[in-house]
Amino acid sequence: MIRKLAFRSLMAEKFRCVCTIIAMILTALLFSTLFTTAAGLNSANDYYEFKKLGTTAHVVVKEWDKDFAKVDTIRENVLVDKVGCRRFFGYAVNPELNYNVEISFMDEAESSLDYYTPTGGKMPAEVNEVAMDTTTMAALGIPQEVGAPVDIDMEVNGETVTESFVLAGWFDINKAYPVKVGQIMTSDKYSDVWDGRFESGTVYGKCDIAILLKDAYDIEGQTEEIFNEVGLEFSQDMISVNPGYNVSSEAISSETLVMLVSGILVIVLIGYLIINNIFYISARKDAKQFGRLKTIGMSNKHLAAFVRFQALIMLSVAVPLGIAGGYFMGRLILPTILRQTAYDSVADDTVISGGVIVLILAGAALFVVITTLISVNGPIRMIKKLSPIESTRIELKGYKKTRKSSDGSRADKFAKYNILRNKKSLAMLLISISLPMLLVIVSYDAFSSFDMDKYLSSILVTDYTFATSDYYKNDYIDRENNVKALDSAIVEEIKNSGFVEDGSLIYGDIANEYASVKEIDLPEGEEYVLDLYGTEEFTLNDSLIIEDNIDMEAFNNGTGIVEGCWLTSDGEIYPGTSRFETGDTVTITGSDGKERIYTVLGHLNVALGAMKTGITRGSFACELYMNTKQYEEVTGNQKIMSYSFNVKKGMEEDAETFIKGLVKADNTLNYQSKYSLAEDFASMKLLVKLISLLLCGVLTFIAVMNLINVFVSSIMVRQKEIATLKSIGMTRGQLRTMLMWEIFYYNGIAFVIAVVLSLICSPTVFRSIFDEFPFLTFRVNWLSYPSIIIVIMLVGIMTVLCVENRISKMNIPEELKTV
Repeated sequence: MIRKLAFRSLMAEKFRCVCTIIAMILTALLFSTLFTTAAGLNSANDYYEFKKLGTTAHVVVKEWDKDFAKVDTIRENVLVDKVGCRRFFGYAVNPELNYNVEISFMDEAESSLDYYTPTGGKMPAEVNEVAMDTTTMAALGIPQEVGAPVDIDMEVNGETVTESFVLAGWFDINKAYPVKVGQIMTSDKYSDVWDGRFESGTVYGKCDIAILLKDAYDIEGQTEEIFNEVGLEFSQDMISVNPGYNVSSEAISSETLVMLVSGILVIVLIGYLIINNIFYISARKDAKQFGRLKTIGMSNKHLAAFVRFQALIMLSVAVPLGIAGGYFMGRLILPTILRQTAYDSVADDTVISGGVIVLILAGAALFVVITTLISVNGPIRMIKKLSPIESTRIELKGYKKTRKSSDGSRADKFAKYNILRNKKSLAMLLISISLPMLLVIVSYDAFSSFDMDKYLSSILVTDYTFATSDYYKNDYIDRENNVKALDSAIVEEIKNSGFVEDGSLIYGDIANEYASVKEIDLPEGEEYVLDLYGTEEFTLNDSLIIEDNIDMEAFNNGTGIVEGCWLTSDGEIYPGTSRFETGDTVTITGSDGKERIYTVLGHLNVALGAMKTGITRGSFACELYMNTKQYEEVTGNQKIMSYSFNVKKGMEEDAETFIKGLVKADNTLNYQSKYSLAEDFASMKLLVKLISLLLCGVLTFIAVMNLINVFVSSIMVRQKEIATLKSIGMTRGQLRTMLMWEIFYYNGIAFVIAVVLSLICSPTVFRSIFDEFPFLTFRVNWLSYPSIIIVIMLVGIMTVLCVENRISKMNIPEELKTV
């Protein structure tokens, strides 16, 4: 009976029912968007780390030379989930390729573990079939068609042979790798072609076995147990444990944590207030009805069930719509966010599984339901306190004393007294309107904080870096320590082009064969790799040097050097990448046998600009940078690693055209420039701005709809009062003016609150969070303030006109009978 009565009561108030459902949809939209995006970012972090490592396997058994029947036995072990096999053949060295492309056999399990499952076609099965990445296919001009001819120049054992295949399938290149590496997969049958032709002691023809366990607990212990059960000898030297399962996540900064927690609390509070305000006003509107129900014997328990059932009916409509909308918004926003982070290489991948999505939606729906049920508790408590007599004068509640005024008939004064009659309701309404405004202001600040110079300086510190193609595929020094140096004649051609303003050669070499450092202290039995670089002050930009105000005079006169190292995300030197402290003395014995003493002036972040060399070999590396004169004296050579230079103002297009022409004419050359990167950034910025506008629109919509819902509901609850005023002579114009003043007060006060909060948080929390991103420099978007106030005022005016027009259609006797 209670449910039937609650449903009919709800249907009798369709307008208020729609307002409440919209409020619930907005809350569900907020929560589902938040959860989808947050879970996606967390999942993308794990996904990216494993893809960067190249496999999800827990352990890889290197250079498998045992009975392959044992692989099937390992696969059947109760501890094992999946086992994959890979056999490496050689490299594709077609002239069109300026990066490493590996040729190997992978079985289906291995391809899925290594992110090479075909997205088109199928796995190769016949001796002449291959599957390959789409990037390499594009470079070779191979269409994405099964059966397309594929001619590959293979480099095996130092020799090059041409093999003809047909295309069986294709997949995306692994963009998360630190370097660009293409993949060509052959069939198992093709392995027989090369049996007996591989040279011992090389990597060619070697097999690796990848093992995915059912859990990541004690990987080495489980692997040893598996080997013992299979009857194989085990040693730690033969396996490589995936470090992705052992590395703990870095702690987020306190500012980020505060911002994250605060953002979640604000969104939860907004959702609570949106629903609470609607139900609270609805309870006041139906006070007389609740009083009558008490008169005929309905208990407080029944009334509570009455309200909750109405809430559940509206939830059944609102939650599916809000959750679905939030899910699609999250899926739209997430890839865009990922493209602007270190996870850009997995932005187009499916980083959230279907099971996780179901959990996200279930969690968001539960969150909305709980928030709604909590929100109705306040109105229920108010209803329980009502007596049948009190319910007839609930509209007067809020007046605490008699008011004397000589100008109370003024519309602005009348409106002020109206909104101040219930301080608690006013406070909740202002908070629920101002908080979404605050989020809109923050979104617009993010919209205007894109900093191309900051973004580009994190990649290049000069306008151009010119080098060989091998340099850009981390093969400047190959596996046999042969240096792929840049021809000095090319450098001279660039220098004489007329557009170079300033520049510097950068030399680099692995110097272990002819140089050494006396002060290196390593564990017994370990060896170090000595990487020496020569450069000029021009390339040692302040953004590269970790310390402040290092002694560049000592660097230039040859008495000081700089040590290269890697940094953590917190800007600290990564443990094990630095051998010396600032001020330490380093003795280097050069190729001429002469000892030279240098002072360590500071440390350089080798991950930025032209300093990212990729020539390091081995676990223990010592990377030292000196001026070019000292480099030549110590090494005795002039092996040019790269040439960095700036372009004269106004000649940027000429320089880009000239450099592109050099690279097009000789595919052994390559370059990076701020101008080509700027084009990528511009397209990225446009896309992100569109998404930012979408977010701002959603948040603005939430704030506006909340304002409309609450304002309309508050007018409905005062419908009898308004009818009384009209009966004693208030005209439609006076009523409209009074309502205009009311909504102006609401909007104006809420706007001031939002502005004050934003100005307090902007120089503190918001700035520190924005500045952590490599493409943002915090700026206040002052245009957002007038834009917001204009929009909400226009919406307020339209709301007043619509509501006043609706209530004025009824004659006064009808209006007096509505409540």
